[in-house]
Amino acid sequence: MEHPRDRRHAVRVRLLPVLALVAAASLALAACGSDSSGSTSDPAALVGKTYVSDEATDRVVPGGGPLTVAFGENGQISVNGGCNGQGGTATFDGDTMTVGPMVGTMMACPPPHDTVDAWITKLFGEPLTWSLDSRTLTLTRGDQRISLNERVTRAIAGTTWTVTALVRNEAVESSAVLDRVKPTLRIGGDGVFTGFTGCNQMRSDATVTGSGSDQTIRFGAIATTRKMCAPEVTDVERAVLAVLDGDVTAEVDGDSLRLTNVKDSTIGLRLTATPATEGK
Repeated sequence: MEHPRDRRHAVRVRLLPVLALVAAASLALAACGSDSSGSTSDPAALVGKTYVSDEATDRVVPGGGPLTVAFGENGQISVNGGCNGQGGTATFDGDTMTVGPMVGTMMACPPPHDTVDAWITKLFGEPLTWSLDSRTLTLTRGDQRISLNERVTRAIAGTTWTVTALVRNEAVESSAVLDRVKPTLRIGGDGVFTGFTGCNQMRSDATVTGSGSDQTIRFGAIATTRKMCAPEVTDVERAVLAVLDGDVTAEVDGDSLRLTNVKDSTIGLRLTATPATEGK
């Protein structure tokens, strides 16, 4: 005769496979309801982020890019492809992004960056389809596909920075000479500063204080080699050394660095991490 306890045990055994199936189904439903890839269609995920073109996109950007697209509050968007910065307002309807008329600076840029502003105006002149998957933003229209990666702000020390523009009398100047000679700056983890003025090598000590986007660099007396260069290159060298005289404020934004001399706030440098594609 079967004992009642044996019947309860048999029922429990028969229920275990059923419970296992229910649990598995619940997990499967949870997985379907979650976004394990990190993709989203919520434009709020873009706010406060800056995205930089990947190498494939750089090849289609006049001048070779990079193309940067930054999103602010209330739909504000700013775009730069290596010449002037342009800004406007973006509206979103599902996966469609529409950017209103953009306004920007009017700096004349040397080839090959002299046509990129018109290219940007055309790109954002009509609605684009957008998607965000983890740190990758993709913009498409027809067979045109622009891929950009979220930019990560770099540390000042340990990064090699290339001067892309001079600030003199509060005016930002770029030139073919500057593009050719490419002055560079680097502060090592040991506080040793090395660089290239565009004409001569330079060396000193440097101390970085502060954190985040706004920091200060104190440069010691800078020693340089004594090579003679063409007048236009020497002019670049003098401008670089003037900015690096003493204390300098430093504003970091991803791969971009702005330096302003503390004693003379009308002079400064605009720099980008070298190469700009690292750390996107």
